[in-house]
Amino acid sequence: MTLRDFTGSIGLLRTAIDDREHYWVRRDCSGRYALPMGQQLEGESFRETAEREIGWTFGLERGREFIVSSVPRLHYGTSLTDDAGEKFEYGIEFFVADTYGRRVRKALEADERNVLVDAATLLDGGLADGRLDEEQRRLLVASDPLSRG
Repeated sequence: MTLRDFTGSIGLLRTAIDDREHYWVRRDCSGRYALPMGQQLEGESFRETAEREIGWTFGLERGREFIVSSVPRLHYGTSLTDDAGEKFEYGIEFFVADTYGRRVRKALEADERNVLVDAATLLDGGLADGRLDEEQRRLLVASDPLSRG
């Protein structure tokens, strides 16, 4: 997914390990990992976008298996110029979500495409068997939503 002229949400589905937040990412068919991220649909709130994408990405049912915070952790919007001098804009809200119970966590762990990583790993971008989507990694570094928890 490209950020060029993008308006949408990123879901931060978290799990605490030793009092530190860790986040679920999912590997796609090309071997890249990504956080749930989706373009905002007409009439949809940023929060609804995050709920939709988390549910779709991980196969979870909103309200029964996970809950999304009622307020975003961060709204990040900017205008940028790419290497070719072309200007573009984007607006993204980051929403933290939590799973309900051990059964959901076990289901996430059972799917080999899902990986639980800490903030430092997301910012570095390197995972044991692949890379985090580079646009998402750059966005996380620039916006810094992971230190706001």
